[in-house]
Amino acid sequence: MIYGILAGNEDGGFEIVAGSGQIRVKNSSVLDRERRANFTLLISAQTDVAGTTPLTAHAVAVVTLLDENDASPQFMQDVYVAAVWEGNSKGAFAIQVKSKDILLLRLSAIFRTLQKNLLTWSR
Repeated sequence: MIYGILAGNEDGGFEIVAGSGQIRVKNSSVLDRERRANFTLLISAQTDVAGTTPLTAHAVAVVTLLDENDASPQFMQDVYVAAVWEGNSKGAFAIQVKSKDILLLRLSAIFRTLQKNLLTWSR
Protein backbone atom coordinates (compact mmCIF):
# COMPACT_ATOMS: atom_id res chain seq x y z
CA MET A 1 0.00 0.00 0.00
CA ILE A 2 1.11 3.55 -0.72
CA TYR A 3 -0.48 6.36 1.32
CA GLY A 4 -0.64 10.09 0.66
CA ILE A 5 -2.29 13.29 1.88
CA LEU A 6 -4.33 14.77 -0.96
CA ALA A 7 -5.90 17.82 0.74
CA GLY A 8 -6.23 19.67 4.03
CA ASN A 9 -2.51 20.01 4.65
CA GLU A 10 -1.89 23.26 2.80
CA ASP A 11 0.19 24.68 5.68
CA GLY A 12 2.43 21.59 5.67
CA GLY A 13 1.86 20.76 9.34
CA PHE A 14 1.60 17.01 8.74
CA GLU A 15 3.20 14.25 6.72
CA ILE A 16 2.20 10.68 6.07
CA VAL A 17 4.62 7.76 5.89
CA ALA A 18 3.93 6.45 2.40
CA GLY A 19 4.53 2.80 3.30
CA SER A 20 2.66 2.63 6.62
CA GLY A 21 -0.01 5.37 6.58
CA GLN A 22 1.25 6.82 9.84
CA ILE A 23 0.40 10.54 10.04
CA ARG A 24 3.03 12.61 11.85
CA VAL A 25 3.71 16.24 12.69
CA LYS A 26 6.01 17.73 10.07
CA ASN A 27 6.02 21.43 11.01
CA SER A 28 4.78 22.23 14.51
CA SER A 29 5.17 25.98 13.98
CA VAL A 30 1.95 26.03 11.91
CA LEU A 31 -0.03 24.17 14.58
CA ASP A 32 -1.71 26.67 16.91
CA ARG A 33 -5.02 25.79 18.57
CA GLU A 34 -6.00 29.45 18.93
CA ARG A 35 -5.81 29.90 15.15
CA ARG A 36 -7.11 26.51 14.01
CA ALA A 37 -8.42 23.71 16.20
CA ASN A 38 -8.98 20.96 13.62
CA PHE A 39 -7.36 19.76 10.44
CA THR A 40 -9.40 17.63 8.06
CA LEU A 41 -7.02 15.64 5.89
CA LEU A 42 -8.07 13.74 2.78
CA ILE A 43 -6.00 10.56 2.68
CA SER A 44 -5.47 8.18 -0.21
CA ALA A 45 -4.38 4.57 -0.19
CA GLN A 46 -3.26 2.82 -3.36
CA THR A 47 -2.36 -0.81 -3.90
CA ASP A 48 1.19 -1.45 -4.98
CA VAL A 49 1.24 -4.91 -6.51
CA ALA A 50 3.54 -5.39 -9.49
CA GLY A 51 1.77 -6.30 -12.70
CA THR A 52 -1.71 -5.23 -11.55
CA THR A 53 -3.78 -2.11 -12.07
CA PRO A 54 -3.53 0.02 -8.90
CA LEU A 55 -6.70 0.31 -6.85
CA THR A 56 -7.32 3.49 -4.85
CA ALA A 57 -9.43 4.36 -1.83
CA HIS A 58 -9.92 7.60 0.09
CA ALA A 59 -10.64 8.42 3.71
CA VAL A 60 -10.84 11.50 5.89
CA ALA A 61 -8.61 11.90 8.95
CA VAL A 62 -9.56 14.64 11.40
CA VAL A 63 -6.69 15.83 13.58
CA THR A 64 -7.78 17.83 16.64
CA LEU A 65 -5.15 20.00 18.28
CA LEU A 66 -5.07 19.90 22.06
CA ASP A 67 -4.36 23.23 23.65
CA GLU A 68 -1.11 24.09 25.33
CA ASN A 69 -1.25 26.86 27.90
CA ASP A 70 1.12 29.10 25.98
CA ALA A 71 -0.05 32.40 27.48
CA SER A 72 1.85 33.55 30.56
CA PRO A 73 -0.22 34.95 33.42
CA GLN A 74 -0.32 38.72 33.74
CA PHE A 75 -0.29 40.65 36.99
CA MET A 76 -3.13 43.11 37.46
CA GLN A 77 -0.61 45.83 38.44
CA ASP A 78 3.03 46.44 37.57
CA VAL A 79 3.97 47.39 41.15
CA TYR A 80 2.48 46.38 44.50
CA VAL A 81 3.30 48.42 47.62
CA ALA A 82 2.58 47.46 51.22
CA ALA A 83 3.41 48.69 54.70
CA VAL A 84 3.42 46.40 57.71
CA TRP A 85 4.08 46.99 61.39
CA GLU A 86 7.41 45.66 62.55
CA GLY A 87 5.79 43.91 65.47
CA ASN A 88 3.17 42.00 63.46
CA SER A 89 2.74 38.39 64.40
CA LYS A 90 3.57 35.54 62.10
CA GLY A 91 0.83 35.02 59.49
CA ALA A 92 -0.53 38.58 59.66
CA PHE A 93 -1.84 39.87 56.32
CA ALA A 94 0.70 41.99 54.42
CA ILE A 95 -0.51 42.38 50.82
CA GLN A 96 -2.37 40.51 48.12
CA VAL A 97 -1.15 40.34 44.54
CA LYS A 98 -3.43 39.29 41.69
CA SER A 99 -2.82 37.93 38.24
CA LYS A 100 -5.02 36.76 35.41
CA ASP A 101 -4.68 33.88 32.99
CA ILE A 102 -5.19 35.30 29.48
CA LEU A 103 -6.00 31.88 28.02
CA LEU A 104 -8.72 31.25 30.59
CA LEU A 105 -10.15 34.71 29.95
CA ARG A 106 -10.30 33.96 26.21
CA LEU A 107 -11.92 30.59 26.81
CA SER A 108 -14.52 32.06 29.18
CA ALA A 109 -15.34 34.77 26.61
CA ILE A 110 -15.82 32.09 23.95
CA PHE A 111 -18.01 30.08 26.33
CA ARG A 112 -20.16 33.13 27.13
CA THR A 113 -20.57 33.81 23.39
CA LEU A 114 -21.59 30.21 22.80
CA GLN A 115 -24.11 30.39 25.64
CA LYS A 116 -25.53 33.62 24.23
CA ASN A 117 -25.81 32.10 20.74
CA LEU A 118 -27.48 28.96 22.09
CA LEU A 119 -30.05 31.09 23.92
CA THR A 120 -30.68 33.10 20.76
CA TRP A 121 -31.07 29.98 18.61
CA SER A 122 -33.44 28.29 21.08
CA ARG A 123 -35.99 31.11 21.03
